[in-house]
Amino acid sequence: MFRYYGRIFLAAITSVCITCVHILYVYHMYTQSVYAASGNKTMKLKDVAVGKVVQVGELKFVKVAANQYLALAPTCVEELSIGESKTFTYTGAPEEFLTCVGSTYRLEVWGASGGNGGAGRGGYGGYAVGFISPRRNHNLYIVVGEGGKSIGGNVPGGYFTTPATYNGGGQSVGTGADTTNRKRISGSGGGATHIGIDIDLGVLANYSNQRDAIVIAAGGGGGNGMGYSGYGGDGGGFQTNLVITTGYSECAATGATQTTGGLAGNPWSCEKAGTKSGIFGRGGNPPVSDGAGGGGGWYGGGGANYSMASGGTGYISSSYLVGLENNVKHMTCYNCPESSESATLTLSNTCAQEDPISDCAKIGDGAARITRLN
Repeated sequence: MFRYYGRIFLAAITSVCITCVHILYVYHMYTQSVYAASGNKTMKLKDVAVGKVVQVGELKFVKVAANQYLALAPTCVEELSIGESKTFTYTGAPEEFLTCVGSTYRLEVWGASGGNGGAGRGGYGGYAVGFISPRRNHNLYIVVGEGGKSIGGNVPGGYFTTPATYNGGGQSVGTGADTTNRKRISGSGGGATHIGIDIDLGVLANYSNQRDAIVIAAGGGGGNGMGYSGYGGDGGGFQTNLVITTGYSECAATGATQTTGGLAGNPWSCEKAGTKSGIFGRGGNPPVSDGAGGGGGWYGGGGANYSMASGGTGYISSSYLVGLENNVKHMTCYNCPESSESATLTLSNTCAQEDPISDCAKIGDGAARITRLN
């Protein structure tokens, strides 16, 4: 039955159960036209011939009689069998995966590790896992972070810069000089790994104004500095650590959180703010000259001079993620602060592997894996 609203008769909103997409039908009294709206698409259906199939948004309709239309379920071909997984590795570009209504998937992401430096290793990449049971067919866009790179050391003279790594790792600057047997080598930050839904904007930083399109993310590790004792800050989790740098701990890059990037470290002036700090989706660069880049992440780690950069945070707070019995969304990172809150649940361990292992930090490039559960 149509309801009268001024000059327009409005039909009830109809839910098509097989796709769980709401369709709005509007009948205009004067033009005697029927309109169907799905999502942000609207189409006039009156002039369509009986038996003809037309598409409105993501739905198809077939006209069965005058002013009567049947909504058809869109076709969705599963890429995976139940229990099967697909692993994504670093390519330098987004990859696409189709999820179908009625199925449940486990999403796992690993951030990339930061580049090694004069003092040792870069920070390890973090891990995050969540579950999605789509109410309609969705395209997922998987972006895997690039591992941090090292520069400087035995290269003759001058300053050398690594470019920022893919998906948010900050750049690093090293020199060819040696100082009291400490090679002046610095590492760039590791890139984050994330999965977006329906909108492909590329790297995580591009989603700053559309953050609700991010389903899950894992932070990248911070780069190692050019000398002294310490290691790059590890990525992942609801927040990342203040970086430990012997002799310069009071000037270290600070960890990132769910709402702020890590602040840049500078042992010359203890400067911890400015343009070199981490931001949404991107780690900071060294504040002045020699130094390491922050890890990418939901918020990136801070860059650092003559010391170690911090890692970026992970993200599991998306409304697209669902809870399953005995399967809880969470983040895991290497020797990091823990959280018991559901939206930021974070576990700490001391596992780090080059291969993508569940609940282990990542060494090298990042990774992602999608598993169909039913």
